[in-house]
Order: sequence, then C-alpha cells, then structure tokens
Amino acid sequence: MRRLWLSWALLAAARVARAEPVHRYTLEETYPADDCIAGEPCHVQPQLTIYDDATGMIATGFQGDVYATLFRSPTGAELLYSNGTAGPEGAGSTMDNAVVFYGGIATFASLELHKAGQGYRLKFVARRLRVRDQALVPACEATGASFGVVLGEPHRLSIVTHPGGATGGLPLTVQPVLAVVDPGGNPLPSVTGAYAGSVVARLADPEAAANATGRVPSTWRATSLEARGVKLRGATTVAVVAGLAVFTDLFINEVNHSHFAAAAKYSAGGSEQRRAPARALSLLCACRTFACRHVTPRP
Repeated sequence: MRRLWLSWALLAAARVARAEPVHRYTLEETYPADDCIAGEPCHVQPQLTIYDDATGMIATGFQGDVYATLFRSPTGAELLYSNGTAGPEGAGSTMDNAVVFYGGIATFASLELHKAGQGYRLKFVARRLRVRDQALVPACEATGASFGVVLGEPHRLSIVTHPGGATGGLPLTVQPVLAVVDPGGNPLPSVTGAYAGSVVARLADPEAAANATGRVPSTWRATSLEARGVKLRGATTVAVVAGLAVFTDLFINEVNHSHFAAAAKYSAGGSEQRRAPARALSLLCACRTFACRHVTPRP
C-alpha cells in the first residue's frame, strides 16, 4: 500500500512538472526614467526587458506584468505616483502601475514624482502568470538607475504663513506670506518673466472659504463682509519677490470673523491680465479664521 501511494504521488508530481515547467528569469531596466518634472509624468518612462536564464534570450513568450515601487528617495518622504494617485506602497497598490509584457518588453506610461531632487531609484518586480490557477506570482526583480526630478513651471499659490492676531486699526500680528509653487508643490526660488507679477489679498466670508474649490473667481465680487463695510486695508497688493509674496501691513478696522482670498496677477505684453480660472495662479486661501477683537478706527 505504501509503495502504491508513493507511485501515485510521483506520478502526480510528474504531471505537474510536465504541465508547468519551471523557468528562471532575469529582469533588466532597458531605459531608465528620465526628463522628469515635478508633478508631471516623466517624459521618458522606464522600459523593462525580461530574459530567459536557460537561453539568455529575451523571453518573448513570457506571460505576466511588472510593477514599480520607490526604492530610494532623496527627500526621504516621497511617494511614487501613477495616474496622479499614490498610496502606502508608493503607487496605490501593486496593480495601480503594473504594465503587461509584450514580446518580453514592458514600458510604463504614467509614473511621476512630486518632490524635486536628485538620486531617485525605482524597484521593479516582474510577475508571471501561473497556469494552474491563473494567479500572478513573483518571478524576478530589478533595481533601476538613479535619476532626478527638476522643478516645474509656476502653477499655483501656496500659503506659507496664515494671517492672524487682528486688532482693529493695527497691523495683523501675523502677516500672510504666500509662495509660488510648481505642480508638485515645490516652492520656486525665483519667478521671472510673465509670472513675476503681484498678488492681491482681500477678505472672504468664512462660509465661502469653507465651500471653495480652491480657485478665485476670474472677477472679484463683493462679499457680504465688504457689503457691510468690513474691509481689508493696507497694502493689499504686493510684488512676487524670489517666489514669495510677503504682506507687511494688512489691517482691519471692523470687528469680524473672516478668511481672506488671494489671487495672482501678471504682466504679459506690457498689459496687466488675469488668466482664466482653470489656469490662474490663484488660490482661495484655506486660512484659519481670525477675529478682529477691538475697534480702533484707522484711516
């Protein structure tokens, strides 16, 4: 009986071996990521080639895919994005950025990073399709070459310092500071050309700020605060210098609880223009509500 059982076990093992031969593979990065701009898909996406170790040739019949994760980050806290989303594994999940092999070659299409820096490296894991249950199982992996991510073009305004400490008739004890940032959220050290313009600040109702989508309307409309005579005073327009708009003497005379909004203007062709809302360097600032506690009228 024991010999019969062993015979059946060996026969079953032999059938499995014939049905699904064991292959070993090697994965190589054919073309590394390159020409990467913060907040945009890399213009040159990684390309991977898988080889059959038995022949040393490209495994043109390989059935499976490959996914990427972030192996090294110069910022120490960056995520790998795919189609604009990221998650705990660097790109939502392994399936979020996986691409299929065709003829032994797989090319990514939408990998991006948001923080500028040099020394990024990606890790790639190839998975083969297991015949008996149609599951994807790891086959081999490779680490990509080092590459960098450069700053992008001016994209929007970001709050560096929220305003606060308002006393009627006196400058805010904490004046707002805004930065011009690229699509990845990196502050730009300098802003020149058409974007080297000015930033305008104004009050906004707390409800409007809470419900805002983040963009300032293309035309200013009086808020209920302004209709009641509550105004933001002082130098409400400041120039963008070294990528920053620094307000210094904003104040309010009237008691209120409010937010403020800011929008960028720029000079192009010698005339001042405001860009369309979808493309404007503007932001309805999600500032913390601040109160003007005492009334000390000031011109």
